[in-house]
Amino acid sequence: MQPSPAVLVALEAASSEQRSAVLEVMFFVAAADGRVGADELRGFLRLAKATGASPSAVSASITEWRARGNIDVPARLAELSAILSTDELRRAANELATRTAASDGHLGGEETSVLELIHDALGLG
Repeated sequence: MQPSPAVLVALEAASSEQRSAVLEVMFFVAAADGRVGADELRGFLRLAKATGASPSAVSASITEWRARGNIDVPARLAELSAILSTDELRRAANELATRTAASDGHLGGEETSVLELIHDALGLG
């Protein structure tokens, strides 16, 4: 499942900070149920390529995100929304998060809840 052309265009113009913010939004969905399964991780990594981030940078980010423990997800999403300063980037992050959730063929209740939080935080309602 490839990202839409609109996502690729938005990411092409994005800064490295904005690309990292997109990845973090995607990771919130992958880790929604408290774990990242093998299928979810493969889907996340496949979609992460669209951000242009190097595999080593993605790996380092995943390690950092896993180590930080419990955080206030709505507050962090609000911070990420501010970094994703255009509607195009916000829609790109939302699309990639949705595709990440669907990458393992199962959409659980936790993922749906996080997708709703993301949608609201990005002002896409």
